[in-house]
Amino acid sequence: VNYPLEQLTAAFARAAQLQTQLSRHAGDALEKLLGERAATLQQRAAWTLGLLLAGLVLVAAMLWRALAGIWEPVQAAIATTERIAQGDLSVHIPVHGRDELGRVLQAIAGMRDRLRELVPQLQSAPGEIHRAADEIAAGHQDLNHRSEAAAVRVQAVANTVQQLARTVADTAQAAGRARQ
Repeated sequence: VNYPLEQLTAAFARAAQLQTQLSRHAGDALEKLLGERAATLQQRAAWTLGLLLAGLVLVAAMLWRALAGIWEPVQAAIATTERIAQGDLSVHIPVHGRDELGRVLQAIAGMRDRLRELVPQLQSAPGEIHRAADEIAAGHQDLNHRSEAAAVRVQAVANTVQQLARTVADTAQAAGRARQ
C-alpha cells in the first residue's frame, strides 16, 4: 500500500463529501417523491370524498323521490276517502299508475261510482215505500168499506130471514088454528 496518506485522506474526504451530496440528493428526491405521493393521495382522497358526497346526495334525492311517489298518492287517498266519508261523491280521484296505490285509488273510485248509483236509489226508496204504504192503506180502507157493506147486507139478510121465520111461524099457527 504505497498510497500516500494525504491522498487517501483527501480521497476519503472527497468520497464522504460525494456520499453526503448523494445522500442529500437522494433525500431531497425521496422527499419530493413522497410529497408528490402525499399530494396525489390527498387529491384522490378529496375526489373520493367528493364522489361519496355526490353519491349520497344522489341516493338521498332518489329516496326523496321514491318517498314522494308513495307519500303523495297515500295523502290523496286519505283526503279522497275522508271527503267521500263526509258525503262528497263529486270528488275527483287521481289515479297514478298500476301499482298497489294505483289499484287502491281505482278501488276507491269504483266505490265512489257505486255510491253515486246507490244514493239516488236510497233517496227514492222512502217515496216508493210511502206510495206502497198509501196503496196498502187505501186497500185496507176499501176492504173496510166492503166489509161494512157486507155486514150491512148480512144483517139485512138476517133480518129478512128472521122476518120470514116469523111469517112462517105465524102462517103455521094460522094453519094449525084453521085445522081445528
